[in-house]
Amino acid sequence: MVDPKPVRLRALEFLRQGARLRAMHWPGEQDYPVYVINRSKDTERMSRFAESCRNWGISYERVDGVDLRQKPEFMESFRSRIAELCYNKTDFVRGIYGCFLGHREAWQLVANGSSDWALICEDDARFLGPIPKNIKQFELPKNSEIIFCNQRMADGLLSQSASHKKLGFDFLTVDDALKCLMDFTPIIVAPGGDSYLLSKIAAHKLLVIFEEMQMSFDVDWFMLFHCINNETMRLFLQTDQTGRFDGYTPHKFRLSGFVLQPSLVDQAEGESKVRRMEFCSREELFLQ
Repeated sequence: MVDPKPVRLRALEFLRQGARLRAMHWPGEQDYPVYVINRSKDTERMSRFAESCRNWGISYERVDGVDLRQKPEFMESFRSRIAELCYNKTDFVRGIYGCFLGHREAWQLVANGSSDWALICEDDARFLGPIPKNIKQFELPKNSEIIFCNQRMADGLLSQSASHKKLGFDFLTVDDALKCLMDFTPIIVAPGGDSYLLSKIAAHKLLVIFEEMQMSFDVDWFMLFHCINNETMRLFLQTDQTGRFDGYTPHKFRLSGFVLQPSLVDQAEGESKVRRMEFCSREELFLQ
């Protein structure tokens, strides 16, 4: 049975984080794109995200998500290279692959765009307050390439006491953030790809990694595993003990990754009617 006290304390800390974000004020006009990945039929999710953006004066551009029920041909090129097992199960979650391909579409926009950075969001992200108008206002760590801005990634950090000397953002390396998550919970369901700042350099790297390694599990794990070092990876696999990532060796490319506090988004409560995890066999996945 889960002790409700820690849950209540963490909910309170999330409220405090949100209040800290809402206390910040950013002058100027937004100079970097915000992309949201959304399937055209999921108007419910898109409506929620759009309302959140209106509340905080955020401009965004929609990226058409990939619905594998509508476009099964998208999977055809992965037929021979896709992992035989996903999380050591013979069943797939169709949404894993559609979501992954949607993120890849966003990476391509960043790689081909005119901005050095972009904020990529999933359509169930909800902004907790205003976001910087200018990328320089984040005061990003030197040589950073990807910044996770969602609360699920920062979950373990809330158990750490911290004093904030200035009204601004704090950054922790992905290695340290993952260790905090491991201390907080024995099994991390998903670190989340709800929202992350991605540089043009990192977008090119992710596209190369994708082409050479393809998909084997959720996009958020894919990104996280290419931000951590080998020692952290070994520690994670030993701690996880689920066997779901056995045999996985990340690509030689690494991204310089950080986790942002306070988080920019949390995951909106409630599900849309059309967003349900649909399990299917390998044969059904490629069924025309």
